[in-house]
Amino acid sequence: MKQGNTSKVILTIAYFLSAMVIIAVLVLILLQVIGARKEQTAASASGPDYAVSRLRWWSTTEIPPADAFLNDNARYMVKGADYAVLPRAQEGDQTVALLLRMEDGSVRTENATLSAREPVVYLELGDTEATPYSLLGDEYKDAAFSQQVTDFSAVGSYPVSVVNADGTALPFTMIVQDTTAPVVELRSPAQFSVHQEVTPEDFVVTCKDASPVTFSFNTVPDTSKEGTSTASILATDAQGNSHTYEAVYTVMGDGEAPEITGVADMRTLVKMPVSYLRGVTAVDETDGELQVLVTEPEGFDIKTAGDYTITFTAQDSAGNITTKTATLTVLPNLDEVDTLTEEDVYRIGDAIVATLWDHDDPTITEAKKARKLYRYAQDHMMYKDNKDIKPWHTAAAIAMYRNYGDCRNYYAFAKLMYDCGGFENMQVARVCSSDKESKHFWNLVKIDGSWYHCDTTPRVGRSDFFMLTDAQLDAYNATQSDKPFNRDKSLYPATP
Repeated sequence: MKQGNTSKVILTIAYFLSAMVIIAVLVLILLQVIGARKEQTAASASGPDYAVSRLRWWSTTEIPPADAFLNDNARYMVKGADYAVLPRAQEGDQTVALLLRMEDGSVRTENATLSAREPVVYLELGDTEATPYSLLGDEYKDAAFSQQVTDFSAVGSYPVSVVNADGTALPFTMIVQDTTAPVVELRSPAQFSVHQEVTPEDFVVTCKDASPVTFSFNTVPDTSKEGTSTASILATDAQGNSHTYEAVYTVMGDGEAPEITGVADMRTLVKMPVSYLRGVTAVDETDGELQVLVTEPEGFDIKTAGDYTITFTAQDSAGNITTKTATLTVLPNLDEVDTLTEEDVYRIGDAIVATLWDHDDPTITEAKKARKLYRYAQDHMMYKDNKDIKPWHTAAAIAMYRNYGDCRNYYAFAKLMYDCGGFENMQVARVCSSDKESKHFWNLVKIDGSWYHCDTTPRVGRSDFFMLTDAQLDAYNATQSDKPFNRDKSLYPATP
């Protein structure tokens, strides 16, 4: 090999080795830098967190001091804290700089957010489990409201205090709001009859909401033909919260109209209203017993004699309607009183009794009912001899029309009242010792399971003979020379 070539090879190797040394040095320097940064990061991560990043401040209170931002686990390392610039008294978030004077004599700067909030707490209407902790967060875990949340039963704003565990109280405004839509359970599938008029409420099984709820159809269900379909129902509460529910419904039905029975022509006397519905019923194959509506003709006047057409109507849930009519004959006077049947007179009695007491009042006793009937019959008549011997219902009609009569009219009027009032009763007749003695009639009435004498006919010196026992009646009878209450006791049930 030539000497020149040898020198070039040696020089190339030297360059290569020098380059490798330089690369190695650069790699070592890079590794040291990376290691130093990792150590710096680790040191930073392990250092104390001196201040919270955000502090809430209620705007109606004084601005909190700077040391309020300090974390409890770092407070021992901080000798004092100040704001670099005093925060502004304003709503919203603002960044503040904290100057921390450390125990080792150094000064540290921390940035944090002061969040100023209006002291308002929002309560959902009907939330009876709400607490300051659930509404305001962890810092109020041990706090309580100054009054029960159940006291806030209506939408609105109310003053309330949040009382901390140390007894300090912060004034707040409790805003009660209703933002929750109604929770509704629907009947699905719901079943209806053909042509039935359907309301949204017909679908509703249960509804839960803190305020009143109204229901409406997005599309009215079609009940014109049989089949199955879906209804869309909108539930909206008083605060405007709403939710749409879907329900399946089935339409089927027989189309049979209800049957009305008991309708018959009627007679009465002028000025004597009648109960049109006595003995009248309406029954539907699907719906059972139905209400019967009565319509009087235009221009009807019970004070004017004549013939009037009375209309009876019943409608089932499918919309099928049945109508029947009857003629009401209003007699001008007593000339045709004999044409009144017992049912005619009972209809007059029913109309009277319907006005005497509240039939839905559970507190009224049988004795009070019987007394009202007794007083009505007695107070609407005056005593006057009436020698006509008529059937009892005719005697009652005469008594009601004339407002006077003898003992038989009194008895008949009282019997009508007791019958229509639902009281079992019977006639008691005086036993006369000769044809010269006057007949006398009164009522024996079953009240609270026992029989009592009730005589509405007034007598000189005494007019009240209500609920008398045999003994009481006999004692009075013994004082009277004419012995008006002599009777055959074997014919009648005994009194208490």
